[in-house]
Amino acid sequence: MSLVNLSPYTALWLSALGKTLLIEVGAGALLLSLLSRRAHTGFSFKPARDLWVLLTATLLTHPPLWFVWPALCRQWRFSYMGYLLTGEALVTLVEALWYAALLSSLKAHFKGHLKGRLLGALALSTALNTLSYTLGLLWT
Repeated sequence: MSLVNLSPYTALWLSALGKTLLIEVGAGALLLSLLSRRAHTGFSFKPARDLWVLLTATLLTHPPLWFVWPALCRQWRFSYMGYLLTGEALVTLVEALWYAALLSSLKAHFKGHLKGRLLGALALSTALNTLSYTLGLLWT
């Protein structure tokens, strides 16, 4: 299949994916880098690994949100708002778990404190997904 023959929905998704990656990976890297510069935080930004974690989090969650979750929500008779809220909440939660498990910055800061690492990852995921959603609405 050539790019010219993509369905309008797939083309829209690719555009949204590109914007999401740019926003979430860029903002996430900036945030983690800034936190690592503050000596008292204990964060240790490892660019190659942390960028990979930010990138893969979005690549793992974005396709199901666009291609699987809508079908399930139609089957369950969710409204659009129900789809949106539950989908974004699930993505935020899955990405937070991914960040907590793999981000070396969070592991270095919380040194074995799982609860703190989970809360830090949830805060990061919530911030990045909120920023991405908000800027996505404005970026048409």
